Amino acid sequence: MNHTNGTANDCPDGNKGVGCRTGEVVQPSALLLKKVTVTKRSCETFDQRRSEKVTSVREDGRTVVCYIGIGSNREEPVSNCLKSIELISVLEYVKISRVSSLYRTEPVGVQNQAWFINGVLEIETKQKSSILLDMLQNIETAMGRIRKERWGPRIIDLDILFYGQEIIREENLSIPHPALHTRRFVLIPMNEIAPYVIHPSFGISMKGLLDRLQDTSAVELIRHREQ
Repeated sequence: MNHTNGTANDCPDGNKGVGCRTGEVVQPSALLLKKVTVTKRSCETFDQRRSEKVTSVREDGRTVVCYIGIGSNREEPVSNCLKSIELISVLEYVKISRVSSLYRTEPVGVQNQAWFINGVLEIETKQKSSILLDMLQNIETAMGRIRKERWGPRIIDLDILFYGQEIIREENLSIPHPALHTRRFVLIPMNEIAPYVIHPSFGISMKGLLDRLQDTSAVELIRHREQ
């Protein structure tokens, strides 16, 4: 996802922003999920680059509902987003339960770049948050992401938005995602699949955050084009 410089301590603004700017009619998220098919060839590169770190589930064995933000604005961004969903779907102890529509979104932070394609996944997992982060970063690397300019163009970006209702602040991991409550390109797809999920830091639902949002950047519903 295209990042910004929001912080976890920023309070949601109290003013209501403009609504989602709508483009073409999007494919329903349930149909989008059905179109995600896993093939040996599509996952071959990822399998070769799996981390050597041993997969580790939560000590309590509990399944946690998490939300993953996806985004891309290089090469074929729609295809990149769908490919990342394929790879997430084969992760160990990870089950995709919902997929939002895809949205064409105006860049935030660095304006002089191509618009992004963004969406959100709901997953169920027994993986620890740190292991889940490793897995997502492995997918980014396998798909060719090179980390250079902050908030700049990227072939794929996978962010953990929520990990259950846990608040995690570690050196390389901040959950909930520090800027999600300030960004329309996150809150629009979140509201599509989980409007009543509560932000654990603010005690406000996704719908409530969207109603209070001041960010007016464009977020356009798109139609998935068959490759």
